[in-house]
Amino acid sequence: MYRLGRERQASWRWGLVGAGLLVLSPRIFAEAFYNYKDMVFLSLFALGMLTLTRLLRRPTLGRALWHAAATAAAVDVRTMGVLLPLLTLGFGVLEMACRPVRRRQLARALALYVPVLMALVVLGWPYLWESPLAHFLAALRSFSQYAKPLKVFYWGEFVAIQALPWHYAPVWVLITTPVPYTVLFVVGVAALGRQAVRVGPGRWLRQMSARRDLLVLAWFFGPLVGVVVLHSAIYDGWRHLYFIYPAFVLLAVRGLRALVAMWRRIEAGPGRRG
Repeated sequence: MYRLGRERQASWRWGLVGAGLLVLSPRIFAEAFYNYKDMVFLSLFALGMLTLTRLLRRPTLGRALWHAAATAAAVDVRTMGVLLPLLTLGFGVLEMACRPVRRRQLARALALYVPVLMALVVLGWPYLWESPLAHFLAALRSFSQYAKPLKVFYWGEFVAIQALPWHYAPVWVLITTPVPYTVLFVVGVAALGRQAVRVGPGRWLRQMSARRDLLVLAWFFGPLVGVVVLHSAIYDGWRHLYFIYPAFVLLAVRGLRALVAMWRRIEAGPGRRG
């Protein structure tokens, strides 16, 4: 998390702020002591996002191999890890469109990444050894169509996990996240939206920093939208989506930095007028 914050904010101090906010999050801090799967997946997904960020910034075959290893580890822990290769290919294409000078290097890196990823996923997941494709698709289906008749208590009533309303996950995120974090998150998203509107979406995307911000936005909002659209079965709160929380924190740090910059402008205002 520290490396992600430092990479994005170009400051080790802001990297520490992001890491501190993550560690001091009550839900995450508590579950780190006993949740042996979701917290591991959170860490591996964040590692995968770090290796992806580094690969997009400077595509090399070595970085492609490291990213394939991180992605495979995440996929082998949870099938939701398939979001990492989707983000990799999607933002790889975007990067090639915005940086033609790196197009050939990135294409070679992605061409290596895909087969190595497939091999490592199968190698680290014994269930796939007998029939890799069929068993992998079955695992994906089981995530969106959970067979067990479980019910969760939500808004004063017991609801089957197959019939959860669309707002189940967003509400759980909000009620278990400290209010100051949520306020900073909203400020951060608003600041990014204002920046994109001010310079225009096309010009905004031509900036590398903007594409990294878009990647963080996709990291947070993509899985939430996917759970709603695919009617994925989740229960016990939003623990299956904990891996999006580092993106939430990164956007909150962006909001905090925007507020600090605004405060400094306000403080400097009277001096300039004098």
